[in-house]
Amino acid sequence: MSGSLTNGEIAQGFTLSESTVKTHVGRVLAKIGARDRIQAVILAYNLRLTRPVQPVISRVRRGRDRSTGRSAAGSACSHTT
Repeated sequence: MSGSLTNGEIAQGFTLSESTVKTHVGRVLAKIGARDRIQAVILAYNLRLTRPVQPVISRVRRGRDRSTGRSAAGSACSHTT
């Protein structure tokens, strides 16, 4: 359920049917007492199992992409002649 993937994307990644993924997600939500994925995320934050990750776009806007350490201007694209 992490990574903001849809049920279809999860199913494709694990070579499962989307209905199988829906079943598993529903069982996880029931076990933790959450009615939806949002409540599951809130629970994970509250239990400090995860923390918010800053989106790439906001890292780039600051002038440096922290994931690569390169300046935003240098990571845009390369030109060939």
